[in-house]
Amino acid sequence: MHAGETLARAAAAVGLVALMLATLAAPAAPPARADGAPTYIEWKAEDGPHVINRSIEIGVGEVLRIGPGVVVKLDKDAGIQVKGTLLVEGTHDAPVLFQPNSTLPVEPKMWAEVRLHALSAGNEHSVSWATFRGADFGLSVASSRAMVAHCTFDKCRYGLVARGDAWAGVSDSVFRNCSVLGAQWEDGSGGYARRCDFIDQRGGPGVYCNDRSSPDIRECNFTGNYHHVSCSQNSSATVAACKMVGSLAEAIECYWNATPLFEDVAVTGSKSNDLYLRNGSHPRFVGGTPPLSTWDVTSTGSDSWAIAGRWVTVEVVDLRGRPLEGANVTLAGASGDVLARAVTDGTGRAARVFMALYTMVPKGTGDLENPQRATVTWGNATEGFTVTARDLTHDGVLVLAMDLSPPEPADGGRWAMYALLVVVFVLVIVAIGAYIILRSGHAKAAGPRRRGRGGAKGGGRGGAKGEGRGGGRSGDRGGRQMSK
Repeated sequence: MHAGETLARAAAAVGLVALMLATLAAPAAPPARADGAPTYIEWKAEDGPHVINRSIEIGVGEVLRIGPGVVVKLDKDAGIQVKGTLLVEGTHDAPVLFQPNSTLPVEPKMWAEVRLHALSAGNEHSVSWATFRGADFGLSVASSRAMVAHCTFDKCRYGLVARGDAWAGVSDSVFRNCSVLGAQWEDGSGGYARRCDFIDQRGGPGVYCNDRSSPDIRECNFTGNYHHVSCSQNSSATVAACKMVGSLAEAIECYWNATPLFEDVAVTGSKSNDLYLRNGSHPRFVGGTPPLSTWDVTSTGSDSWAIAGRWVTVEVVDLRGRPLEGANVTLAGASGDVLARAVTDGTGRAARVFMALYTMVPKGTGDLENPQRATVTWGNATEGFTVTARDLTHDGVLVLAMDLSPPEPADGGRWAMYALLVVVFVLVIVAIGAYIILRSGHAKAAGPRRRGRGGAKGGGRGGAKGEGRGGGRSGDRGGRQMSK
């Protein structure tokens, strides 16, 4: 073997060993634990910025925990796909920052998203004290559950989106300068927003509730958004105790059969209408500043109107005034829309039942929801009542007294009773006729038997006498003839 070949082989062996060592030293995904316990992945601030060049996945059974002060930089189209559990644990003094991996000025869609996948649906995700800046979707919650608090969504295209029957609760957070919208609930999703600020979403709404979603939005401030709140496609969101100032278009927009509830909402400074309705939407309003009757309301068709109402207490009793517990009450407007459903308690009462007072737009149509129809079911009894706000007591109680006495037969039942009486009458006549015929037959049969008995008797006597007498005489005559 030549010396050159020996050196070449030695170099190759050294290279192979080096490659093996490099492979062993390369970071690998944490192995799944055999006992089924989650595997934790820790990101800490002292490790420096975490740079993500392409999307990474947190697998099922893994927990990504991001500690205070961590900076995460993401390239364009890069994101974090979570199929396990996400715990973002920033603090007031050391928030977690998600931002573009770029020196250019921040703008929307400079990186993809942090996405909580449906495979993580059984997990409780928590995101606290974090800032999402320059994302396409800051935080996307898909068919899973997330608690978000003290976060900022800045210059994203969409700030937060919950879809696919997801649940997202957001509190004490800020949505600012998002190009499409601040927060969105859609596709049957629920959750809430509490004490949040929605500022300068100039391309769309601060909050968008779509496609059967039902979030509860309370104590939030809306300023400078295109729309402050938009509801569509059968959304039944609740918006309460919120302030809305200076919308660039209509403050509130409802379309495609949306029926949200707005309670004690203050609207000022709208550059267009305060309320815009279309496509069969019937939003409800309770309280508010100023009252709905003074709002600038516009509807594009005769199938959309706003309903001003109040909370009432429904009391269900019988005719003796005794309360009926467990009565199911449905209150429907004149349009047929169900305005409220409730069940009475042990006192026979149900509180906070929505009752319509009047409607706004379309013009010239009058009140579209009065009078209303209350339907009460208790046990096997159901009764309907026609009611308006004039039927309330001075303290706002609607008393519905059910008549639980046995019902009289309906016309059909009455005719059935008549038919039964006729049948009984005919049967009685037939029975009497049969009895008379039977008696007559017995009488005819009894006459010949009496005559037979008389003839036998007479014949017997007559025969006996005749035969005795005749026989005696014949014997006497014969005896006399023989003696002669």
